[in-house]
Amino acid sequence: MNIELLRQFLDFYAVYLVTQLGRSVLCSFFLLPLLLALRITVFKSSPFLKGFLWMTLFLLPFIGKMKLFYENPFMVKAFLWWGNLCIRQVWLCWAYLLGAAVSFSGLFRQYRAIKKLVGKMEPYGEPGSRVVVGRLMAAPFSTGLLHPRIVLPEGVLSHCTSREVRLMALHERNHIRLGHLWQYFLWDLLRSLLWMNPLLAKCTKYFREDLEEACDKVTIQQSGGDFCEYGKLLLKVVQLLQEGQMAATVAFVGQGGYGQFKRRIQKIAGFQPYQRGRAICLCCACSVALAGMFLAITYHSYPKYMEVDTYIMVSGSADEILISDSKALEQAVSRDGQNIYIKRKEMDALFQDFGIGKQEFFLGFGGYMKLPGMGGGGCSVYVDYAGSQGDLTIPYSEQESILVKILKII
Repeated sequence: MNIELLRQFLDFYAVYLVTQLGRSVLCSFFLLPLLLALRITVFKSSPFLKGFLWMTLFLLPFIGKMKLFYENPFMVKAFLWWGNLCIRQVWLCWAYLLGAAVSFSGLFRQYRAIKKLVGKMEPYGEPGSRVVVGRLMAAPFSTGLLHPRIVLPEGVLSHCTSREVRLMALHERNHIRLGHLWQYFLWDLLRSLLWMNPLLAKCTKYFREDLEEACDKVTIQQSGGDFCEYGKLLLKVVQLLQEGQMAATVAFVGQGGYGQFKRRIQKIAGFQPYQRGRAICLCCACSVALAGMFLAITYHSYPKYMEVDTYIMVSGSADEILISDSKALEQAVSRDGQNIYIKRKEMDALFQDFGIGKQEFFLGFGGYMKLPGMGGGGCSVYVDYAGSQGDLTIPYSEQESILVKILKII
């Protein structure tokens, strides 16, 4: 494989990806403040709806191919500069991808270290139990996407009753049942892809706070609605961690400082029972709304690639474009799967209209676009007028390289 062609392939795809991701980053600067405002106003009293708000951000990486970036005058003025910058400064695209790779690799190492640590722990109770016991002084937490585990540290277990242990395990099971472990992972992935927006990292504590609120509400109701018992257990775990000189960093106790923990206790103290049926209907409605939003984004986006049938007259090299008006060329040029047909009379008139006196030129046609103004491929044929007075039939063979085929499907 030609090294230069491979380099061009990689550069093209880097520009293609970063053009879309950059638009997502720019949009996130407007959407995040709106989301934060809604979570403390309209959706303040509904942790389930606040969770839905955060889920809408997971659609951001998919909006970069939407047609409105090219067809809406306001969006063109606001975002076209980014696409042009990526095309002119390819190194910027590689720098962006490098930043995303570094960010995700750090998160991946954390996930891997936790998985390795949990893999060495003993099961709590029967063999094969998803609950394990670890010799560490930390808050109970759950981890794992495909095979989740609940970790109950020995330092906490030794000071808690069986009732309190079941309550802590129930809290972590609800994190798993509610899909919070996957949501944590998707949030980390989103932060890595859109790393140029530091607000996403700053909002992590609010994201986790809202998921903890929903989990607290579900756990209190499932345990009988005794929010006092639940709140006292939370305070007890914090006290044990402080005595062990360990910070409460994950899951049951949660992240954040005193202010965030105070808000959590206040919400627990203000617990109000909810109707399970209505909560299920609300979650289903939110899921349908998210699916609808994704389908709407897909419907109003460009496909993976678009076939192009614009003719271009080129003299000597691709640097000198003589005619790029495809409608005008349609009067003089046509083609099928094997031949190019040139009507000499119409082509001469076209050359006269454009002030071109060439007897030799290249005729380019076909190709594809991943996004408007971003494409390649196609064919070209050499045309020699010398010694020819009538219409021309020029055979051609349209062959795509393996790299072009790959670009079309990814």
